[in-house]
Amino acid sequence: MKNCFSFFVFIFSSLSASSINSYGQVGYINIPSAYTYGEGTFTAQLLRSEPDRKFNITASPFNWLDATIFYVDITGLDYGGNFKQSYKDKGFNFKLRLLANNNHALSIGLNDAAGTGIYSSEYIVFSQKHYKLEYSIGLGWGLYNNGITFDNPLKSISDSFSSREGYVGYGGEFNANTYFSGEKAALFGGASYELNDKTKLIVEYDPTVESDLIGNKIKENISLGISYSRNNYFLKLNSIG
Repeated sequence: MKNCFSFFVFIFSSLSASSINSYGQVGYINIPSAYTYGEGTFTAQLLRSEPDRKFNITASPFNWLDATIFYVDITGLDYGGNFKQSYKDKGFNFKLRLLANNNHALSIGLNDAAGTGIYSSEYIVFSQKHYKLEYSIGLGWGLYNNGITFDNPLKSISDSFSSREGYVGYGGEFNANTYFSGEKAALFGGASYELNDKTKLIVEYDPTVESDLIGNKIKENISLGISYSRNNYFLKLNSIG
């Protein structure tokens, strides 16, 4: 199992949901929940894991939209060409909340929507809260493609959803032709439990397959974590596949 350490700094924050995932958005460890930040929230996140060293900045102009820009250093992977350094990448993540009330929410999202495609994935997710327990279940595409998989249901709408491009060079452009596409889609799920007003236990079923660029490694699906918050600062330790 790999260890992952995350340090979150929240500025102008109105967070009232779960912990934050590795994409800088409300979720668990790698997978998302359907909840979003409050309107006007601005967050910055430092994440150290293997092989990523990532910096995420998320802004929420509305309480139904979270937008993240990320910059990552992938250790152990050469940048290529004449650059004698590890690989660097950047991109954007978005989450759009479709439905919500006090106890549940439904959202869709895109990760690495205009980057190189190393982290390219899309999802639809439903979340619900009950007392101190929060849980989510969703369907993922792209890198969310391991574990419990089945044929992409969107292929029945159009054959264009059957194939998916992989790594796309230097990125920087939106490629809508790849969104929610691919032969397979996969189920994911996560839950958190409040031990007290500052500490949460986290578990998730993560279908992530790492990009072809970094070895196409299949992770273990079950990940565990614990998060601690105080004022506008969050710390999270994870054990991931």
